[in-house]
Amino acid sequence: MQHSRPGGPGQEVLQGRLHHVHALREELPGEGHFPGPGRDRHRPCEVRAALQVHRGLPAEVHPDGAARDAPIAKGRGRGSMKQAAAGFPRGGVHPAEGKEVSLGTEVVRVEAPQKIVVQVTQHLGKPSKVAIQKGDVVRVGQLLASADGPVSSPVHSPVSGKVLKISGAPVVGAIQGECIEVVNDGKNEGAEEFTRPPVVDWASRDAFLARIRDAGVVGMGGAAFPTAVKLSPPGDARVDCLVLNGCECEPYLTADDTLMRTRPDDVMAGAVIMASVLAVQRILIGIEENKPRAIEAMEAAARMGGYRRCFQGEGPSPEVRVIPLRTRYPQGAEKQLIDALLHRRVGSGKLPFSVGVVVQNVATAAAAFEAVALGKPLFERIVTVSGGAANRPGNYQVKVGTPLSALVEAAGGAKETLRAMIAGGPMMGKSLRALDAPVTKAFSGLLLLDDREARAFSERDCIRCGRCVDACPMGLSPCEITALAEYSQWEPAVVCGALDCVECGSCQYVCPARRHLVARIRLTKLY
Repeated sequence: MQHSRPGGPGQEVLQGRLHHVHALREELPGEGHFPGPGRDRHRPCEVRAALQVHRGLPAEVHPDGAARDAPIAKGRGRGSMKQAAAGFPRGGVHPAEGKEVSLGTEVVRVEAPQKIVVQVTQHLGKPSKVAIQKGDVVRVGQLLASADGPVSSPVHSPVSGKVLKISGAPVVGAIQGECIEVVNDGKNEGAEEFTRPPVVDWASRDAFLARIRDAGVVGMGGAAFPTAVKLSPPGDARVDCLVLNGCECEPYLTADDTLMRTRPDDVMAGAVIMASVLAVQRILIGIEENKPRAIEAMEAAARMGGYRRCFQGEGPSPEVRVIPLRTRYPQGAEKQLIDALLHRRVGSGKLPFSVGVVVQNVATAAAAFEAVALGKPLFERIVTVSGGAANRPGNYQVKVGTPLSALVEAAGGAKETLRAMIAGGPMMGKSLRALDAPVTKAFSGLLLLDDREARAFSERDCIRCGRCVDACPMGLSPCEITALAEYSQWEPAVVCGALDCVECGSCQYVCPARRHLVARIRLTKLY
């Protein structure tokens, strides 16, 4: 492609193409465009981005982004026979799974350490507002920080004790964040309130939403968006299906798999509660086929109906189907999951409710059940500790606010071969320099990698092989987007679809030149 840096010889040509693209976009139907079908080596990317609107529009989607009725992916429901696994239609990769390292062990409950560091804001949205002061004595489940607006979420104490300080502290994904440090007195005062038998009395939709909101339930699959907000789509949205995400497609991580195998009734009850809030009669549970025990457990829970033991009175009885999905990363990405299960495509810049769907993680469903049935806030979760340098890899029930150093100690420490630490999975996780950050609501795993798993590579020039294009599940051209970003050509990069990138890392995984593709696309989004 011609030079496109500011003032370069190709600047006039590039600007002319952009004017042509904007003119094309004005003529196209709908507010945005759909991600394109992939590589076309014979067109400049600016023009192709506009043509993607036509070429990427699937038959079952109207130009305005609303879905027509489409066949559901064949799966296993009550009395149905096993079918071939479904999957998203394009791109993706299949990295080494590494899940056997942490599977097959019982969930180990980690005792809360002497000092708990609770991050004040653990969600996507407006920051929470501190509701206590230094020196206050708190109980288990007591409010520490309140929601500050509709798209916000409260935070609660996981232990009883005394507030030592409120200050900045290291957190995952940032240098520092506001945190509340609580000295644990070991008495667990208030915990007994959440150990009684669960009871779900079929209250109004607003009552269920209030319990979920007040319990601080957020998306536990990584995004941490407030669940009550997600369960309140706009009035003109015609939602007809709740999708439960049990894919857990990141290598190494097995927390969701373990949850579905050990607490399937809680997950199912939470799904039915959320379906009643949404007033939908259809629940689809997507699980990758490399989790056969989780699939069997969830099918049995749906078939036997044991989760209904805690229900009081006549509750809803939605259709529930467990659908095995092809093992391919990023099967758990929201848009790819909807496409695989329902053959509906979410348009560029649109949300799942635009095609009649709400997606929730299986761990979020279990947390919603505890919030409604027990009034229990979200202050603990299952976390995977894995990797070649982990002494006792497995799944651990951990209090939110537990320092990662205490988690590693509870897991037997790290081996001398430790070379890298990652919060989350290897594809989308965040590299750690130290273990002083705390566990949060959306913290799914800690990887301790040895020298066989963590290797350093030098970045080289792009060789234009197109592998990143083939791997992109959104049909983008990462090499062209990042080439524009390197010359600070932000607007052309956005026209090429930078904002449609889901940052799954598939492109970077297959890149033979070891290009830092995801980092450059993230930078583009900031502009």
